Amino acid sequence: LGISHTRGRVFLPRVFPQFHKKYPNVELVLKEGNSRLLEAYLKDGKVDTVIAANHFSKAETEVVPLLMERLFWVIPNAFLAQKYGDEKPRDIDIIEFYNYPFIFMIKENRIRAIMDKYFNRIGMAPDILLESDNIETTFSLAHQGMGIAIYPEMFLHNLSPMLKNEDSVSYYPINDISTVSELVIAYKKGRYINKFERELIDICVKQSKKET
Repeated sequence: LGISHTRGRVFLPRVFPQFHKKYPNVELVLKEGNSRLLEAYLKDGKVDTVIAANHFSKAETEVVPLLMERLFWVIPNAFLAQKYGDEKPRDIDIIEFYNYPFIFMIKENRIRAIMDKYFNRIGMAPDILLESDNIETTFSLAHQGMGIAIYPEMFLHNLSPMLKNEDSVSYYPINDISTVSELVIAYKKGRYINKFERELIDICVKQSKKET
């Protein structure tokens, strides 16, 4: 099974215990990496199945939809106070923050590619303070007031109680359909799926319904 490090942290604890309880003698081998690496693993046969955003070739790949996932702005509350005073807005227009620092993923990252297209479309060149290949680093730096970050919806649903309750940042959905991704399970077209893989897929589908 191929999955990203961060998504694996969120998703696998809800899926693997169910699978292991039913099939305790079946070994599940994980290959972790970013979306592009996972797609290459699947194409080269290094993994049987991948959980990732749906950017797979329809000619080569079968996909099972799991959920639609939005991205969120993670904005330091100090920035909001500078802009709006004591009363937080219910929604924000990111263009109003054109002169504030942003903390982004590196250009090789899928979310970064989505956001680059988004900013190009709205005619805004964000002031990028720092780039990282770890989305948790960008998230933590936003919590320290260093800049505005982007974070996937699934990860927000699984924040620790400490992060949920702290008041250093606020979260706003990016209300643009082009930034919404479909999370899927993908496997090579025409390949036989054994009963263990089918069960894992079914568990993932059922768990995804609980996440939405």
